[in-house]
Amino acid sequence: MKKKIYINRPEMSSNHIAAHKDFGALQQGFQPPSGGGGGASSGFFTKTVYLATGIVITTVALTIWYFTGNKDANELATQTITQTTEILGGDTTQTNDTSVIVAPLSGIDIPYSEYTVQADMGKILTYPTGTQIIIPGNAFVNRAGQVVTGEVEVRYREFHDPVAFFAAGIPMGYDSAKVNYHFESAGMMEIAAYQGRQRLYTNPNAPITMEMRSYNASAAYNIYSLNEGTGEWRLKGKDVISGGELINGTSAPAAWDNPSNVNPVPVLQKELKQIQKEIVEIKQTEPTKPEKADPKKNRFDVDVRPEEFPEAAVYKGVFFEVSDLNKEFKDEWYTITWEDMSLRRLEDSVNYELTFIKGNQQVKIIVHPVLEGKSFADAKKQFDQKYATYQTTLKQKQAEEKRKQEEIVARQKQYEKEVIARQTEASIVRTFQIDQFGFWNSDSPQMLPTGALVSAEFVDEAGKELNFPHVYLVEVGRNILYTYWNKTFDRFQYNPAKQNLVWGMTRDGNLAVMKPNQLLKQQGKLKFEMEVITELPKTLDELKQVIGYKGKLAS
Repeated sequence: MKKKIYINRPEMSSNHIAAHKDFGALQQGFQPPSGGGGGASSGFFTKTVYLATGIVITTVALTIWYFTGNKDANELATQTITQTTEILGGDTTQTNDTSVIVAPLSGIDIPYSEYTVQADMGKILTYPTGTQIIIPGNAFVNRAGQVVTGEVEVRYREFHDPVAFFAAGIPMGYDSAKVNYHFESAGMMEIAAYQGRQRLYTNPNAPITMEMRSYNASAAYNIYSLNEGTGEWRLKGKDVISGGELINGTSAPAAWDNPSNVNPVPVLQKELKQIQKEIVEIKQTEPTKPEKADPKKNRFDVDVRPEEFPEAAVYKGVFFEVSDLNKEFKDEWYTITWEDMSLRRLEDSVNYELTFIKGNQQVKIIVHPVLEGKSFADAKKQFDQKYATYQTTLKQKQAEEKRKQEEIVARQKQYEKEVIARQTEASIVRTFQIDQFGFWNSDSPQMLPTGALVSAEFVDEAGKELNFPHVYLVEVGRNILYTYWNKTFDRFQYNPAKQNLVWGMTRDGNLAVMKPNQLLKQQGKLKFEMEVITELPKTLDELKQVIGYKGKLAS
């Protein structure tokens, strides 16, 4: 059993519950003008009659005013629909065994938060995103229509991006007037209630109010509920939108399932440090410029071991000339037969310390390597070539450092703007009432993207054909999961001006993801080269990484 989460659930006052019971007042600002085709709706949902002895179903024809997905957001359209409502809130014959909701990848799904509610008292439940579920007293009934008392377990979860829709196995298609649409979501949720193992239903006399957080403040969305037995979405009306400003100056809730909440700058700074480390290493390889010997100065011929002093031994015929830094130099040192000697390069210098030893006598002389004659000419030519290569390598790495620094500044500014945007978005609330438990979605039906039309064929990296029942496409910048069935692969539409992500589950259960940069504008046949994932992701974050989804995408 999943771990229970109890978060910020204050007891409701009777005044608070009573205020939320009057949803008609909440809807007042959203009633259509008179004279619309088919007449005006008499309420937010179809009214029902409650009988304790059984189930009563009413079928009512009404006109729903909504924003269509293919019209300007300011243009209202009407559609007369027939809507069936059951007093117990949804299909009481439906069980989990008949649900169309099947997660395609084992072990990856959106987990529930579970809450305990005293049924006769009600409560306000707060989900990690900030959504509030306002449950009045006596909000639950059993299968026989009897009001439930005692403790009730409420399960709740939300979905805010296309990969979450896919991972949960939620159908995102919508049919209207024999036209297939794809839902663009402003937020989706699922709610259920149980007492023991018994599934409960909503009480129409004590409706539950949802104050769902959303990333989208547009009014061009309607509320839909899902029939889990058929996969059909039912149009239920409109939600009421409020918010759009900071909540008490606080930041967006950390629980948004959105990797872009993570500041990218620390990672970039780590990359910058690595570049700067490489620059230091390159500078350490700077070739030593040969110096021409001064015939007026003393020098020593020292047999240098290349493995100890590669910078000095790189040129042939190297001598060590006595530096002017020596306060005194004695010619008699040339006449002594020394027992031992050592050579040490001085730090951050072209000079060396040459030490001669005989018994207790030690002589330290500061010297530097020099060349003469042909050895110097050859060394100078060799140095010039090596130094040119060194400079090129150093400049390239320094340019990379500059680009990374500029990227850090730009990404920090972008992140700060995104934080402000998320803070604003996080305060958007879409309020509506539910008349059944299950899936509810704030959606705008949309047609397939346009710009290119191809006959699609899907192959793996070896060119072998892949067999998909359907594939999915996400267009960067839109919160919509397009589904393409195999019967329509010969009419595959997409927008080549956008970044597109394509993936699917093969019939033998493998996840395959389209390799990037394949959807340029073209016509005719197109082979999608897909990478077959041999080791399936185990978490939602891993799935998003494999697909290439970066979290909430900017519009």
